[in-house]
Amino acid sequence: MNKRMQEELSRFTIDIVNNITKEIIEYKNNDNLSWLQVYDHILNKLGLNKEINNNMLKIRIIREISKQGYDIITDPFTLEKYR
Repeated sequence: MNKRMQEELSRFTIDIVNNITKEIIEYKNNDNLSWLQVYDHILNKLGLNKEINNNMLKIRIIREISKQGYDIITDPFTLEKYR
């Protein structure tokens, strides 16, 4: 991993990643939004809209969702518990 990628990852604390992950897991998709629409909505809600195109953050969130035992169903967005 190069230095730029390490700096990018270190910008996001565990608390930020956990907070975004919690919001996504608890999200009720009443409007049948896709995964990316839900992700964008959550980041906007948390005031992190400038990070919407940050792929490193997105990867960390996806990994955390998987660690917590969920598969992401993309369209419409739902989570399936597998553990």
